[in-house]
Amino acid sequence: MFRVSENAEAATIHPLRIWQTPFTDIENYTQTNREGADPFLVNLGNAELVRALSSLLSICQLAQSEEVSQTAYEALLKTCQTTLDTYDWLNNATAIGLGDVVSLLMATADLIIDEFAKVRQLQQHAEAAMEQQQDKVTELIGSLKLAPRDEANTLLSLLAQLKAEVGNVMALREHRYMAEHQITELQDLLDHHRQDLNKVLLDLLQDEKAYHPYKQDIASIDDQLLTAEKKPPSWRHCNSALIPYVMIWHW
Repeated sequence: MFRVSENAEAATIHPLRIWQTPFTDIENYTQTNREGADPFLVNLGNAELVRALSSLLSICQLAQSEEVSQTAYEALLKTCQTTLDTYDWLNNATAIGLGDVVSLLMATADLIIDEFAKVRQLQQHAEAAMEQQQDKVTELIGSLKLAPRDEANTLLSLLAQLKAEVGNVMALREHRYMAEHQITELQDLLDHHRQDLNKVLLDLLQDEKAYHPYKQDIASIDDQLLTAEKKPPSWRHCNSALIPYVMIWHW
């Protein structure tokens, strides 16, 4: 066998490497087989052995790759399966357990792919929860922009909704694989609108007109109480164990 690196320039003498192999001629094959050589390896053939070793080398390279992705492990699993299907003799006892090693590597790659699927499912769940929360925040901010600035009860109700949404956004951290920066952005947005709404309410509640709706509600309740029918409490069929609670409620 000649090597190009050793024969780069023209020369009279070139180094030659001679490989001795049992796959040389019929006489050598017959003599080796007669001396008790393993018929499995003898009948396998050099070309078949080289192709199998090439596939095993590809498996080693894929297994040692630093890429961590579902695609990489799927490629490794596919190469292992193809190798075992093509060279079924790797499971032979003479193959020193190469088939078992490849099968073990397949099982490990399969488990890792399952974990990737679980992680992706959790990521999709977190993305859906974040998208739903973003829609709620967007809708609430739209209501804030359209709300009248002279109705205290409406603004107070929106303030309560803002505080509730802040709690909902903080609860998103319980999801695995949730994007932390998106949670922070939503919290900052809600805090900004809450501070603005607090300032509006402080200015509004300093005006006497802001309390007119509440005074009207109180007056309406007073009118209803004047016309309400009053009845004395009935103790005839009351359970003695409930009397303290009934007295407290009546008081």
